[in-house]
Amino acid sequence: MEKLKTLAIAILLSGFLFVGCSKEENDHHSSNYLKLGGSKYDLQQGVLENFGSKGNSSNKFNLTLLSAGFTIHEFDEVFDSISGTGHGVYFVLYSSSSEKLEIGDYVYDSYASGESKSYDYADGVINYNTQTEEGSYLEITNGTLSILQNSETYEISFNGTDDDISFYYKGSLNDYDYSEHVSESTAYPKSITLKAELRIQ
Repeated sequence: MEKLKTLAIAILLSGFLFVGCSKEENDHHSSNYLKLGGSKYDLQQGVLENFGSKGNSSNKFNLTLLSAGFTIHEFDEVFDSISGTGHGVYFVLYSSSSEKLEIGDYVYDSYASGESKSYDYADGVINYNTQTEEGSYLEITNGTLSILQNSETYEISFNGTDDDISFYYKGSLNDYDYSEHVSESTAYPKSITLKAELRIQ
């Protein structure tokens, strides 16, 4: 049974993401945001995991977008965990492309059918501390996620009605391709939702 994905464990890559950033890059990062109600939070880094074919015409991808307060950790070249304090969102998405998220609008699929341009799970955290396990958690069960650009730079937006949530992100994503190691008869690599790894009840 597949585990889902997200936030906790040790600091290994602190400071890596922002060494040598130019003013233009900093200005670019400042335009990325997560908005919940009347509050606005930064988004400055992201992860895209490719789990390959679902046995139909679509391919599964996990998308995680995070604020600068979180640190991403790898183990054996696999996205292993996240530590720190911050904000983030996580989506399980399906695309007809085997290599990347196809451009277009993705809508929530409560039947988890794996149809292309859909998502069947999404959640988020606000002001979450992975050490104290304190902060806010939310599930996202409707709204439209739009992939506007999908080259080396991704451009992603989301508008939902749950808790009046929206976000925008334009930038690179840490890319992990597990598709060659995944089949219907084998377990997915470790992948945990924000909720599971943060041990939110």
